[in-house]
Amino acid sequence: MIRYPPLLGGWLFLLCAGSVRAAPISLASSNAVDSLNRTIRIQLTGSNGVQYFARGSTDLTNWPLLQTNAITGTGTSALVDVPLDTNMSGRGFFRIESNFEQRARLFIANYRRQLDNGGPTVLTVNGTNVQNAITLAEDTANNQIVITGNGVPNYTPTILGFNVTGGWNTAVSGGFQSLKFSENNAGASGGNNPNAIASGTETFRIPLKPTNNATATDTSLGTVGVAVNGIPIYNPFEDGNQTAATGRIFSGCCGHPQLTGVYHYHKYPTCLRLLKGDIWQSEKEKCDELDALVAAGGHSPLIGFALDGWPVYGPVGWKDASRASKLLKSSYTGTNDSYGNPAYVAASGDLDECNGLISPTPEYPEGIYHYVMTLEANTDGTVKREISPSFGYDIRSTLNKHGLMPSGWTNDTTYANALKAGFTVNGVSVAGTDSASFTTFYQFVTNMVAVLNANGMANVATEFNSMKISYPFTIRKYRGTPSNATGGGGVAGNGGISAISPTGGTRGQSYFVTITLQTVTGTPGLPPNSAPITTATVGGIALSSPTRASTSTVTGTLNIPSGTSTGAKDVVVTFQGPPGQAAPTYTATGLFQVNP
Repeated sequence: MIRYPPLLGGWLFLLCAGSVRAAPISLASSNAVDSLNRTIRIQLTGSNGVQYFARGSTDLTNWPLLQTNAITGTGTSALVDVPLDTNMSGRGFFRIESNFEQRARLFIANYRRQLDNGGPTVLTVNGTNVQNAITLAEDTANNQIVITGNGVPNYTPTILGFNVTGGWNTAVSGGFQSLKFSENNAGASGGNNPNAIASGTETFRIPLKPTNNATATDTSLGTVGVAVNGIPIYNPFEDGNQTAATGRIFSGCCGHPQLTGVYHYHKYPTCLRLLKGDIWQSEKEKCDELDALVAAGGHSPLIGFALDGWPVYGPVGWKDASRASKLLKSSYTGTNDSYGNPAYVAASGDLDECNGLISPTPEYPEGIYHYVMTLEANTDGTVKREISPSFGYDIRSTLNKHGLMPSGWTNDTTYANALKAGFTVNGVSVAGTDSASFTTFYQFVTNMVAVLNANGMANVATEFNSMKISYPFTIRKYRGTPSNATGGGGVAGNGGISAISPTGGTRGQSYFVTITLQTVTGTPGLPPNSAPITTATVGGIALSSPTRASTSTVTGTLNIPSGTSTGAKDVVVTFQGPPGQAAPTYTATGLFQVNP
C-alpha cells in the first residue's frame, strides 16, 4: 500500500489508466521532495507509469517533474509501496498516515486493482475513447479530501448484455420497449431512459473529521456521496415526492445516467465491478458470494464515502465488537407512508434512521459510524432472491456460462432478434418476447425460468435469481454535516458564475452580455450544451434570446429599463434539470452594476 507524508498546503493525486508499479524516490537533501513546505502529486497513467511531481509555491501551474517510473503491470496483484530512503530513515517521511492519506489510500488501492487486471475498461463516450480517472487532493483549510472524477465508470455498463454506454435505450432496434422491457414494468408501451453517459468533471468534498450529530437531516435529490471509483452516489428518490427510483432501469451494476449524462448509483451496486473491474457474474453468483461472506465471518467492502464524511458499505457487516457477520437489517420496517415507502421503526432492525451504525469494519477495526446499502434477508439470514421486473438479465452470458448459448448470439442483432422471436436451449424451445402470452419482459423471463426448471436445467434457471434490495437502498438521511448537498447536479445558493461582460451598464440602454459559468465543487460539472436554458436574468431582468454560446458561457441581450434601481445586481442562470430533479442554477451576487 502507499503511505504518504503529511505535508503543508495539501496533496494532490491523479489516478488515470494504465498498469504501474512504484519505485523508491531518493530523498537526498537536494531533492525538491525533501522539504516539508512542498506538495507532492502522484500521477498514474498508462503512457508514463508513475510520475512524481512537487511544487514549492501556491502556483498550481508550477509542478516540476521529479521522477518517472514507466513500469507496466504484469497482470498480477502486487503492493504499491514507496520505501523510505535509508539516509532519511529517522524522519519517517513516507510512513505517517493522516486522515487524508488513509482515505486517499482506499481510492488508490481500488484503482491499483483495476490497473493490475488491465483496467479500467476503455469506453467510447461521445465518439472518444476514455477511461475512468480520479484526482485526490487535500484541502487543509477546510479539512476535506477533494475527489474529482471524470464521470466514466471503470467497467462497461450493460443491460441484457448490451453495451449501453452510448444510450440507455439505443442498443436494440426499436429500443428496449421492442423487447417489452421498460421502466416500472410497463411493457412495450412504457418509457425508458434515453440518456447516454457523458464524461465531465465531477467534484466531491468529503470532510476528514465527520460529525456524529444527534439529529439526522434529510438528504436532497441527487448526489449524497461518491463511490471509490469516483462515480456519484445519489439518494433513493427520483423526485420531490420521495418516489423511490427502484422502478427505473439500471445497468447490471445498478447505475444509470441522468439527463446531463451523469452516471450514478441509487442503490447497492450488486456486481461490485466498481471494485472488481469488468468481470461478469450471474445473479446467482452475486447472491452466493454474499452468503459465503456471511458464513466466513466476512464484511462487505467499502463502497465509498457520503458527503458528510462517513463511509458507505455493502450489506454484510458486523453489528458489534464480536464481529459476527450478518446481512444488516434496515429499521424501515413499518407501514408505508404517504409516499409508498416503509416508515422507520426504531430498533426494529440493526440500523438507525440514517441506515447506519457504529461498529468495526476492516478499514476501521476500532469502530466507526458508517452507512449500509441494505438487502432483504431470509429467516435463516441468507440473501432473499427474486426474479426482478426491473432488471435487464444478461441471458446470453448466463447461457454461455453453461455452454448453452445459441449459435450467433455473440452478434447483438442476432441475439436481440432471438429474444423477440424465441430460441432453443439444449433442444428445448423458449418463447420470445413477441409472444402474445407476454405483455412484459418480466413475464418472458419468468416463463423462461419455468421452462428451464421443467426440462432438467434447474441449475441454469437458478442463475436468474437476483438479490432483493431493501429500503432506503442508499443514503436517505445524513448522520453528519454534509460539505454540500446540492442534489441532482444543480447548484444551491450562490455560486457557479465567475464573470459577466460588460460588468455594468446605464439605465435605459441595451447591452449584449456574456456570462461565464464555472463548475461548483460537489456538483457533477456544467450541464451539456444541449440542456435548455430556462431563465437568464440580471437583477431580475430577463435576457432577450439567451443562448448557450459554449459549455461555459451564456450570451444574450440585456435591456435595462429606465426605471431600474441603480446599484449592484445579482446574475442568475437556470437550466432545465433531469426529470424529477433540481434544476441546475448558477448565481453570482452583485456582479453587475446598474448606473444612473
